[in-house]
Amino acid sequence: MTTTPSINKILVPVDFSPCSEAALNYACFIAGRFGAKVHLLHVWEAPAFLPPETIVGSPETGRTLAALAHQQAFELITDMARSARDRGFEIAGQDVAFGAPARTIVGHAEENGHDLIVMGTHGRTGLMHVLLGSVAEKVVNFAKCPVLTVREPAGE
Repeated sequence: MTTTPSINKILVPVDFSPCSEAALNYACFIAGRFGAKVHLLHVWEAPAFLPPETIVGSPETGRTLAALAHQQAFELITDMARSARDRGFEIAGQDVAFGAPARTIVGHAEENGHDLIVMGTHGRTGLMHVLLGSVAEKVVNFAKCPVLTVREPAGE
């Protein structure tokens, strides 16, 4: 007889798109049913052509691209968490990380003992899929826990 695994911690990787919002809504619904905690994660990867140490602004008052990206992502993820809380959902935490998105998401889930990853997928096909790849597909292939992917809402 097999036992059903428990779901206590749900990781929701977000890119602030409508897909992410839909994934967060699914995760919150599941969390409500299982009494699980929801954690948000945004992963930023520096563009290949622009080092993260690049100074943005004047040399005297400028900040690195990485620092600016972290600040903006932290503000966005904080707003996303606040919005979910305002709708009655419990968000246990949020984090911003740097690195290759799929690898960072999988590593974060393993290191923090997440039982489920719920993430949006843009559903790209053809040349766009070949050129951009699919973070969700890589996470599904490498995560040790189950992954629920949520398609972009219709009409978005």
